[in-house]
Amino acid sequence: MAIVLNLAWPGVTPDAYNQVLEIVDWEERPADSGIFHVAWFDDKGLRVTDVWESPQAWDAFFRERLTPALEQVGVEGEAQVQVAQVHRYFDTAAARGAANS
Repeated sequence: MAIVLNLAWPGVTPDAYNQVLEIVDWEERPADSGIFHVAWFDDKGLRVTDVWESPQAWDAFFRERLTPALEQVGVEGEAQVQVAQVHRYFDTAAARGAANS
């Protein structure tokens, strides 16, 4: 069962996010079972929306790859996380590419 994860992490800066990205390297070594990731910042800090194939996949990524990087960078505090079962997801960019082929 796919899940959508909405995360709010007050105080996390773009610099800290970029350092974690470099360590975890999820763009060059994508997470198993990760489907989608988008991150942005507002006046309260980091915001993330992810889609994962299962809660277990997210938990494994968080425990094995993300947590050590967060600790290495010195990110403090805890994220506020909301998780829900996905009803449906659709990859618009992929669909446009398939339609143009």
